[in-house]
Amino acid sequence: MNKNLKISELVKASKRISFVGGSNTVSPHGYTKSLMEKLNCLCRDNHSFNNFSLGSAPGLMATLSLHRHHISRHSDIIFHEYWVNDKAYNDYDGVQFTSLDEIGKSLEGFVRMSLKENPNCIIIFLILGTGKDRDIDDILNSRCLVTKLYEEIADHYRLPIINLTELITKEFGKIFLKNLYYKDFFHFKRPEGTDVISQSILTSLDDISYQPLDDLPEPIFAANYDRIRFLEDFYSDLKQGKHEHEPVGYFKNSLLNEKYLIIKPGLRISFLLKGKLLGLLAKSSYYDGYITLTSPSKTIIKSTLHNSIETLCNEYIILWADLRNEYIETSDFEPISVNLADSIPNNYTKLGHAEEVIPKIEPLYWTFNLVGIVYIGDISDIIVDFSKENYQNKQLRV
Repeated sequence: MNKNLKISELVKASKRISFVGGSNTVSPHGYTKSLMEKLNCLCRDNHSFNNFSLGSAPGLMATLSLHRHHISRHSDIIFHEYWVNDKAYNDYDGVQFTSLDEIGKSLEGFVRMSLKENPNCIIIFLILGTGKDRDIDDILNSRCLVTKLYEEIADHYRLPIINLTELITKEFGKIFLKNLYYKDFFHFKRPEGTDVISQSILTSLDDISYQPLDDLPEPIFAANYDRIRFLEDFYSDLKQGKHEHEPVGYFKNSLLNEKYLIIKPGLRISFLLKGKLLGLLAKSSYYDGYITLTSPSKTIIKSTLHNSIETLCNEYIILWADLRNEYIETSDFEPISVNLADSIPNNYTKLGHAEEVIPKIEPLYWTFNLVGIVYIGDISDIIVDFSKENYQNKQLRV
């Protein structure tokens, strides 16, 4: 039996630390910056840090990033932020976009994939909800089902967990905690809020012991998403020069370097899937509109224009089109296609819980910048159906 080890000593001795989470974790001036500075001050040798976080996304993005970037293979410690969007997706003013079961499959999938790839990697859960009264009270009174899920999985896999909402409220009070946030109740003030968060994490490490697993236990969710896959190579026929106007774009910022397929009127991607379609990853654009997903069992139309396009004047946002509640897992290959809708539909679903936005651009000029398709199972017979006559005269800015 492995003896209990001090987490603070393990963190100080580690060389490679990674962060996974949402907008508070991804911010270059957020609590991660302050925490990195504090950790480096404690140690003779500086740590190397990597951030694999993404705002406006659910926790499944962490599982996808792990699959794509092999985070645990290159990490001794992973700080995994509680995804407030999972709480919102599970209960957004009484509307459920994602079930608790789906959130559990994603979170446990992340843990199991990490420990299979690197059994010595230590995952530390950071629980910190929003600054809303209801969310704070739910966490403090053990009514938050998403927090309970984190606690159950942490206990099952012997993972350290730091409940910052509970710790900060206990030490400083609820009003103090609420004042750490901006008026949107989702993001911490800088530097007042971020410094308190980072110091609370650091202080908590001294009080936590860690006992490594001898063996990976049986999963809580039998169909968890440790089998996640990502299709991003749409370009094999394009590379052969079949299309005069190559529908490919590139997106790069401090964290991401993505290639995407520019779907405009006249372009359709189709494939055969045996398994389950989980979602689509895309880059936002002022020319987003509505997309249609067609399979033998259903036709789904989704709005893709994100409200941050107008409020933040920012095209450099990665969009997540969640399809986990829309599809069931199949045992046989079924055809699925993705293309733009040809008009504003009467019936459609929104992009997650994003605020409703109606496109101002005519349907003739809509685009959808597809980075990749997220799924479990197998995909075959990928076809990019490209009509040059319908496509070539619509080369607008993307």
